This record gives sequence, C-alpha cells and structure tokens, in this order.
Amino acid sequence: MPSVHGHQLHDTSTRPEQVNIQFILKNLGTSIGPLTSAYIEIDLAAGNAFWDSGVPSGAVKTDRSHVEYNTSITAGASETIQFIAEPAGEGGVDMAEGLTYITASVYFTYLGTIYGHILPLVCLERDTVFEESIVYQHGFTVLAFFAAFFAAIALAIFGVWLFLYIRQRRRDATVSPSEERKMRDKGKKIVMDAKAAMRRGANCIKDFSLDILSTIHVDTEMETEQNDAAVQASFLLIQGLRHNGDISKAAEDKAISSMQNRLRELDKKLETEYKKELETVYIDIEAKNKERLGDLLQKHKDQRQEATRVVRDLPEMEKKQFMDLIDHEQQTEENELTYKLALEQNTEAEKLRKEYAIRKRIGIKEIQQQYMEDVIDAGQLNMEKSEWLMKQHRQQQEEIHRKYDDEISRQRMNLDEKLARRRALALASETQEDDNTETLNSLASVQLALIAKLRRSSMASPDQVDGHLNQVQTDLHAVKDRMNSEKEAKQHDLFKRLSQAKQKALAEKMNQQASELNKYIASSKSQQTEGPVDPVSYVDGLVSLKSRHRKELCVLENELDEAHARELESVRLQAVNTAKDELEALERALIEKIKTEGVSDSVIEKILTEHKKTMSDLNARQMANRQNQESRLKDELARRKREWEERRLTERQEQQDLREHEAEVVDKLLGSQVAFSEQERDRILKEHEKQMVMFENSLTLNKLRQKQMMEEKIAQRRARQMEDLQQKQNTELVKHRKYAENNGEESDEETHSREMQLLKKHAEQRIAAIQAIDFNIEAEAEEVRIEMTKERALLLKDQEERLGALIASLQMNKAREVARIEEQQKAINSLKANLMDDLNARGILSTPECEKVLNVHKEEQERLSHKLDGQRAKQEQMLKNKLQERLAQRENTMLQRQENEMRILMESSNNKTSANIRRVILIHKQMVQMEKFRNKMEREISQTLENTKRDFEIQKQHIFQEQEMKFLAGLVRIGHLSRNELIDVLHMLFPGKTEESILEILSKIYQEESPLNWKENRDHPDKQ
Repeated sequence: MPSVHGHQLHDTSTRPEQVNIQFILKNLGTSIGPLTSAYIEIDLAAGNAFWDSGVPSGAVKTDRSHVEYNTSITAGASETIQFIAEPAGEGGVDMAEGLTYITASVYFTYLGTIYGHILPLVCLERDTVFEESIVYQHGFTVLAFFAAFFAAIALAIFGVWLFLYIRQRRRDATVSPSEERKMRDKGKKIVMDAKAAMRRGANCIKDFSLDILSTIHVDTEMETEQNDAAVQASFLLIQGLRHNGDISKAAEDKAISSMQNRLRELDKKLETEYKKELETVYIDIEAKNKERLGDLLQKHKDQRQEATRVVRDLPEMEKKQFMDLIDHEQQTEENELTYKLALEQNTEAEKLRKEYAIRKRIGIKEIQQQYMEDVIDAGQLNMEKSEWLMKQHRQQQEEIHRKYDDEISRQRMNLDEKLARRRALALASETQEDDNTETLNSLASVQLALIAKLRRSSMASPDQVDGHLNQVQTDLHAVKDRMNSEKEAKQHDLFKRLSQAKQKALAEKMNQQASELNKYIASSKSQQTEGPVDPVSYVDGLVSLKSRHRKELCVLENELDEAHARELESVRLQAVNTAKDELEALERALIEKIKTEGVSDSVIEKILTEHKKTMSDLNARQMANRQNQESRLKDELARRKREWEERRLTERQEQQDLREHEAEVVDKLLGSQVAFSEQERDRILKEHEKQMVMFENSLTLNKLRQKQMMEEKIAQRRARQMEDLQQKQNTELVKHRKYAENNGEESDEETHSREMQLLKKHAEQRIAAIQAIDFNIEAEAEEVRIEMTKERALLLKDQEERLGALIASLQMNKAREVARIEEQQKAINSLKANLMDDLNARGILSTPECEKVLNVHKEEQERLSHKLDGQRAKQEQMLKNKLQERLAQRENTMLQRQENEMRILMESSNNKTSANIRRVILIHKQMVQMEKFRNKMEREISQTLENTKRDFEIQKQHIFQEQEMKFLAGLVRIGHLSRNELIDVLHMLFPGKTEESILEILSKIYQEESPLNWKENRDHPDKQ
C-alpha cells in the first residue's frame, strides 16, 4: 500500500527565512506490486525553490516555484526529494494579497491502474503585519508565509495519505459496499491543472465507479474491433479478386501498402488533433472547477468564521462537537460538488473521445473507398466488375455494421447484469454486518439486564452496582475492539489473497482465450493461401468468438465474486463467534458475581430463559429476512434480465427503424430536386452517414449522460428541499431569539446553551437532508430515458434541416452559375453591339459588311450548336443505357434477396396454413419494396439525366462565349482599338463592375497577355 509523508526540517543557516522541504513517497511492504510512473508535483505559489542537497536525479524545477519528480518504487521502498525554499521578493513581499492556496499533487500507476491526480486544495491566509521596526516587518511576513506554508504541506500530505489509504481499502475488496454511496462519501478527483492532466495521458475518465470503468473498456474495445474487422474484410474481398485472377499480386500489394500508409497517417493526424483539443477542454474545465470549488470554499470559510464567533465562549468539548458538525456538513457539500464536477468533466471528455472515434471510423471508410478505387485502377477492371466490387464492399460493410450493433446491445445487457450482481452482493454483505451487530448487541444486553435486576433488588449498594456496570462496559468495549482488530486483520489478508487469486484466474482465462483467438486467425490465414475467404463469414466468426470470450470472463468474474463473498462471510462469522464465546464467558462470570451478592437462581434463570427466547426469535427473524432478501434479489435479477433482453431487442429494432426512417427522409429530400448529379448525391449520402454515426450506440457516453441527468434531478430536488429547510430553520431561530429578547434573557447562559443546541440540530438536519433524498431510482431512470429519447428526436430534426440546407446550398450554387453565365452573355452582346456600332461609325465597316460579318458569325454558332447537340444526344444515350443496366443489376440483386427470404420462410415453417399466410404477407411486402425501389431508381435516372442536360448547357454556353470572345478579338483587331481604349469602353458599358472584373473580360479578348500586364500597360502608356 503506497503512502506519502512530508517533513519540514528547521534550517540553522544564517538566513532563517530559508527552510528545507522534504517530501517522501513510500510504497509500504504490504503492497503486492511496484509503483510505476510515480509523479510528484509541488507548487510553491509565491515561493522560490533552489537545490542544495538530497535532490534525486529525476527531480526538476520547471520554473522558480514548481518542483517535479518522476520515479518508480518497489514494494517496501521509498523515494525522498529534498530542496530549499524561500518566499519570493525581499522579505516575502511577492506573496500577494488574495493568494489563497498552494498545491502538492501525486499520481502513479499501481497494478496497471492509474491513480491520481491527487490534488487536495490547501487553503492558507496571509496576514501582513506592519511594525515600526524593519526587523519585525520582515520577520512577521516571513513567519506568516512559512507558518501557512508548513500547515498547507502537512494538510496536503495528510490528504494524499488518506486518499491512498481509502483507495487501497476499496481496491482490496472484491465485494465492496454500495459504490454510489462510497463515491458520495469520498468525492471524486477533478481537473484543477490542465497541463498536469495532459501529462497524465489522454485517458480522461478517472471514475471510481467500476460500472463506468468496465463500460469504457468495452466501448473502446468494441470500437477498435469494429474498425479492424472492417479493414480486414476489405483486404479479404480484394484477396478474393486476386485468387480469381482479376488482379495481379503486385497490384494487390501496392494497393494494400498505400492503404496501410493512409491508415497510419490518419491515426497520427487524429491523435495530434485529439490531444490538442483535449488540452483546450481541460483548460476550460480547470477554470470552471476552480471557480465553482473556490466559491464553495469561500462560503465555507465564511460559515466557519461565523461558527467560531458563536462558540467562542463554550467549553472546549462542546466547541469541538459543534465544529465537527460544521466540518462534516462542509465535507459532504464538497464531496457532492466534486462528484458533480467530475461527472461533468468526464462527460465532456467522453464526448470528445467519441467524436474522434467517429472521425476515425469515417476516415477509415473513406480510405477503404480509395482502396477499392486503387484496385480498380491498378487491375484495370471493367465497369461490370467495378460495380460488382463496390456493391460487394458496401453490402459487406453494412453486414459488419449490423453485427457490431447487435454485439454492442448484448454487451450493454452483460454490463447491466454485472452491475446488478455486484450491488446484490454488496447489499447482502451489508445485511450480514447489520445482523452480526444486532446479534452481539442482544448478547451483551443480558449482562445489562442482570445488573439492572441487581440494582432493583437493593441487595447491593449503588456503588457496587455502578462498579459492576463500569466493569461490564469496559469488558464489552474490549471484546468489540478485539473483534474489530481480528476481523480487520483477517479481512486484509483475505482481500489480498482473494485479489491475487482473482487476478490469476482472470489472467489464465484471458491467456486461454488469446490462444483460441490466435488459433482462429491462423486457421483463417491458412485458408487464405488455399483460396478466397468470405469476409462476412470471417468477421461473423470473429465477433462470435470474442463475444463468447467476453461472456466467459463476465461469468467467471461473477462466480469469483460470489465465492469471495462467501469466504468474506465466513471470516466475519468466525470473528463474531469468537466474540460470542467471550461474551458468554463474561456473562457466566457476572452471574457468579451477582449470585454472591444475593440474586437468586430462579431470577437469573428467568432472565436467561427470556434472553434465550429473544435470541432464538432474533436468529429466526434474521434467517427469514436473509432468505427473503435472497429470493427477492434472484427474482429481481430474473425480472431485470427479461427487461434487458426486451430492451436490447427493442433498441435493435429502433436502430433499424431509425436508419430506415432517415433513409426515407434523405430519399424525399433528394427526390424533391429536379436535377442531381451522382457526385452531389454521393456527397449528400456521405454527410447523412456521417451524422447517423453520431446516433449509434455509445455505451459510456449514454451512461455518463444518464448519470449526469439523474444528478441534475437530484440537485434540483435537493435545492428545493434545502431552501424549504433553510426557511424553516431561520423562522425557528428568529422565534427563539425573539422569545429570549422579550423575556430579557438574551444574555443568559441557558439561552445561549439552548441556541447552541438549536444550531447543532439545524446542522444535523442539513446533513441529513443532503445525504437522504427521497428518490425513486427506477421511475426517475425511466424518465431520464424518455428525456434522452426527446433529445435524440431534436437532434434528428436538426440533422434533417442540415441536410436540407446542404441540398439547397448545392442547388443555389448551380443557380448562381447559370445566372453568372447569363450575365456574362449579356455583357458580351452589349460589347459586341457597341464595337460593331463603333466600327460602322468610324467607316471601317459599312452596314452591309457588318450584317455579313454577323451572319457568318451566326452560321458558325449554329454549326457549333448542331455539333454539340449531336454529342450531347450521343452521351445522353450512353449514360441512359449505363443507368438502365445498373438498374437491371440492382433489380436482379433485390429479386435474389427476396427469393432467399421466401425460401427461408418456407423452410422454417412447419404449419402449412401459417406458412401460406406469412407467404402472402411477404409477397405483398416485397411487391411494395420493389415498387419503391423502381420509383427511386427511375427518379435517380431522371435526376441524373436532367443534371447532365443542365451541365451540358452550361458547358455549351462556355464554348459559345469562347467563340464570342474570339469574334470580339477579331473586331478589336479590325478596329485597331488599343487596350486602354477598350478598357474605357468596358468601364462605360459596365460602370458597376470592379477593376478585376474588367480585366477578366479583357483577358478573354487578349489571350496572349495576363491582366497584370494590361494593367501595367494602361498605367504606363509610354511603354506601348
């Protein structure tokens, strides 16, 4: 078990404001493994640190007030860092007013788990004392700083030790009490330093909850598996082409190498961006956490000052009791806030992690698409094979996606069951402890009953009775202390042994599973050398194998926990039985004593008989309660398993319905357009798919969001209850003080005592109100699920609106292009008419000559138009044939799928009548599907052809404009117009156009020079 100690060493140098700081990190001998990656950070705030002696090689000063040390420590060893510090500035004047905290933090890795960032917020106050003497001025400033500094270091060390001790106790317990309650009792660690958080790595979830830790492990594991399976399926698909002789081995290797390089670049790029954005998130979280925690600490400081004022005249014992109540209340509030802040920061961090996981998956999909295109190009595949390859790739990826959807739902159910079993074991453990306590109290009560009988008999003096009572109480406390010590020691040894046994059993099972997985992969590779392997079959086998492995580990862990719970129960029972024997021995000794003092055997026998009956009834009641509890827990687990299975199937259907609904929405959006290219349609579908990934199952994010919404509900309810309680308490306190004032008793000691009792009662009520909230977990959880469903519906609506806006944007761009071409044509016509008029007015061309030139130009345009129309008709026919061929292929694929559905239906039906009914229903369903499919394909063909016509018209206008520009260039040459003259004409014709637009028109007339040269010639006409 790790421990941290700190010491201050008095400096005897000639500068007493210098002190030695010593910080010790020790791994106790009871630990079962080393501390690795141990990191210590000390922030001296307004202090200077510098080396003297005792500084290990791993220690560094990152700046004047920050000291850091990295190390690793074996069990039973320790590391010490020692350095000198002094307050900054002459006489410590840099210790500014308002400086309220310094920090000392530790984190490390123990048995594969990262602990920390352990960051107790240590508050201090600075009092600047001004005296006439310069010596006193300096001395008191330094003294104030270091008195606060030493106290802060001591508190920080104590906080770190306490955290590690509690953490060790929790980790050792294979069956712990209620995790939710423990989290609230201890609070959670939150980000208070963004840079330190980044140094710990990108694993941002630091939740004590085994549920969250298990969930995020499964979540990340499933994401990695799905990405790897998708990539491997692509490799196997292309490998099948190579086995069939469609591509060469060299082409396959080149495409694979290119894809692997792209995947590595994607990983590197996303990792860099993720760390950068995570640091930004941490900075925001740090600021928010410091502000909210600082506000609470300031509030607590004010409360403590007021409480100190109230209790200043009380005796020390009463003063301590009241201040302990205040401390308890404030600690509870701090734990509540840190838990809430940790939940918020974990949710934000998981959102970011999930966002980058989605980006990686989309990036992999794009790389796979490029991989297929590389294979098509390298293998020079014809259109038919290319379309077959793309179709197979798409279908296989969709099937893999469905399989992992189902697996994620199955793992969610396994995690819920695992959590329910742990909670049941924790509840049973707590019940056993309560029963044992009740049993021992009942056994001890007989001795008190005997003494009470002795007191009533008047056979012994009061002093003798009091002596017996004091002795009994002393003996009972001794028995209790011995039992607790024995139980704690045995439990510690048991937890250590069971934890090691559990780790060993799980490791052996995981090694066995790894061998099975390697065997499966090796078998698949050997099959690949003999011939093509079906990618879907390979992935299906892989998913099934890993799913079985996860289930086996879950079952094994549940069995180990149950076995360990039984051993724990046995150890506790042994300690209780020993205590029972001691209590019975004390009882016999007491009976002998009171017999000598005159209590008759009949009286004693009567008391013992009644006590025996009481114990018998108690044992029977406890046994019945345990049996009832066990039965209820089994029934509850069975009921919830049915609910989980139903929910899994429902979620699976909802996910499928969601995809179908959104596909229909996209079809409607696309179908509402007159013209749409395949590239634009692909862009819309990619955007749709990218957004749909956001709605997929995210185990960790869903759980964190549910916990966060539940916590918000609890906080709202608690705020209302606390407000009502505060009003009630204020009224009660005002009433008490008013009563005392009216009677002239406000200064009486008794009045003050009653007020203190009232304040203590109020503090206890506030603590109880914070800890006990009337909350129906299941009902509220259902309400949270409904709210999350509503949130999802709103997100879907936003997605549909974004897709609609994207489609409108694409169509608007096309409309702008057409409008721009029309505007250009108007400008060309205006320029052409003005040039012809100018040439005619100057006598260069007569009117008949102008008409002849225009007629020749018109005939050339008509010939060009006829030629382009012929090319367009030919291209349209080729495109139409291609689209019709694709339609036929897709229709055949759909018919084959429907035939397979019908065959499976008939083979699985034993009842002929039922089979015929289901056959008719399926035929109708397939007819509707086919009709929708044909309408959709016809609409796509129509949109594609219409888009082709529109694109061709735009291209045709561009060609015509080029011809017009050549014609204008000829007119300019005939008229011997200078560039400057032409620019003046253009400015006169188009006064609203910019200089760049004028030069752009000029560039199309004078093909031989750039607009920059023309502008230079215009500005310097002497160069022409």
